[in-house]
Amino acid sequence: MAPTLPRLYPATIERMRPVRWLDEHRHLPVRLVIAPPGWGKTTLLAAYARHQPGAIYFRLAAGQELADCCSGIAAAAGLEAAPQSAVALIGALGPLLPATVLLDDVHLGSPQVRAVVNSLVSDAPSELDLVISSRSRAAVEADRWLTEGIAALLGPAELAFDERETAQLALRLGVQANAAGALRLARSTEGWPIAVAGALRTASMLRLRIEGAYEAWHRDNGLAFHDFIVRELAGAGEWAELGLRR
Repeated sequence: MAPTLPRLYPATIERMRPVRWLDEHRHLPVRLVIAPPGWGKTTLLAAYARHQPGAIYFRLAAGQELADCCSGIAAAAGLEAAPQSAVALIGALGPLLPATVLLDDVHLGSPQVRAVVNSLVSDAPSELDLVISSRSRAAVEADRWLTEGIAALLGPAELAFDERETAQLALRLGVQANAAGALRLARSTEGWPIAVAGALRTASMLRLRIEGAYEAWHRDNGLAFHDFIVRELAGAGEWAELGLRR
């Protein structure tokens, strides 16, 4: 497991349903996790890395350039080499195969970095598979990979909280909940993880039952959430914007 896994919020739950989806599609060279912000992409990749021997997790930074990306992936793999290209990176990873590389927030990389990701898909040996997260399909050649049958896509529909997961998080946060309340919250938020978690953390802080969670969260944080949506829409690609406007 890579030593670079992100720090998650306290009381985060590992949702095994999307983790199982990644496992069930591991026969494909590429597994895509594409959704707007707040859908739990990073949490999912971190959970999968913890369960996957030999996983190499690397999170891109805004505007990251080619050399930093290649050397960063190598460092996440525990390698001393600092490759400067996709070809050199593939060669450096050779002794670690079979391996899974999890690339998070690919949309943040420069065009050259995104080209490297495309090269990893086309040129890497079969023992190296990729899990790629992004806010936009356009950040990589997702449509081509899906059309060619070498990739599978997990999106908002699969990342949405169901009532069982909502009840599980409520229990973790000490919020009293029954099945009807968990179902109502999941439906009120359309399962959007950032909204489900926000509502339940608000309820936990205010010592409310789950029935009052969504209304309290919306009342106390509605303006901040609106500003968050506006800010994200301003920087979103067309596909990500459609997801945010659901």
